Amino acid sequence: MMLAPARIDQSLARSVRRAYFRSLLSEWDRTTAALREAGRRNTFRNRWITSEKQLRAQARVLEKIVSPRLPIAQVRLDARSRGASVVLALLPDPLPASVTATSNASVEAMMLLRPDGFVCKPVNVVVSGHAVDRVIQRCRLMELPIGREDLAAVNAEFADALPLACVAASALRRLCATDGADAAEALNVLLPAPHGVFLASWQAAACRLLVRTFVGRDQLNDAERAALDDLRQIAAGSIESHVLDDILPGWLSLDPQALHTELLDAWRRFGWRFDVDRLHPGLSDLAWSAH
Repeated sequence: MMLAPARIDQSLARSVRRAYFRSLLSEWDRTTAALREAGRRNTFRNRWITSEKQLRAQARVLEKIVSPRLPIAQVRLDARSRGASVVLALLPDPLPASVTATSNASVEAMMLLRPDGFVCKPVNVVVSGHAVDRVIQRCRLMELPIGREDLAAVNAEFADALPLACVAASALRRLCATDGADAAEALNVLLPAPHGVFLASWQAAACRLLVRTFVGRDQLNDAERAALDDLRQIAAGSIESHVLDDILPGWLSLDPQALHTELLDAWRRFGWRFDVDRLHPGLSDLAWSAH
């Protein structure tokens, strides 16, 4: 991985993002082929999981099948009679022919469920290409083709944000149902990351959370950094238990209301501080109109 001596511009970041997305698509092709082969041998996809021992064994098999460069976040859940091993990964849209055209990535969940088996489902979360560009600028990636360390650096920035984004999608879907679309769409959703924060918003028409952009920690003031620390404390220890709320509603029979209320209150209190026009001068909503 090569570090640029100064901030790279948006056009270079876009080129690196295309290379990053292309690498992820290649990893998905390898993983899909391996899953298909395991299904033909009846050694994985059709195995019924009824015990914790079987879940651990199948998790080791899945680890061998899934490309090691693909997982961004991994979550283990254990609730007595039920358990799960969840891998969250980004699945890019097909790359457009034009270099200047934007593209996004959806979030996919590969799950081993006890009792059940292997399930792969999309999450109601989409990461905009612009957000990936900003992460690439923070990492100062400028070397093509993108290498293994580059993939790991970008993936690491999403590791904390994706589980929280899954819970946010569940909370905002419920808010949209009870208080209306305007109430959900008005929130500036903050997803803390190791070196900054992702800003996201609910899209009621598509019933999904759009991760719009990323802001590096060095661009934040003391009050904004303190707000992110408060959000991290809310998420600590409780987020993982509710990752499946929106993917498989009711599967763990946990009541997410208390966590949802705490998160929504925090986003109402702190979201207004993260003004996009100040953090990204000149970047208006038109920048996301293609999404």
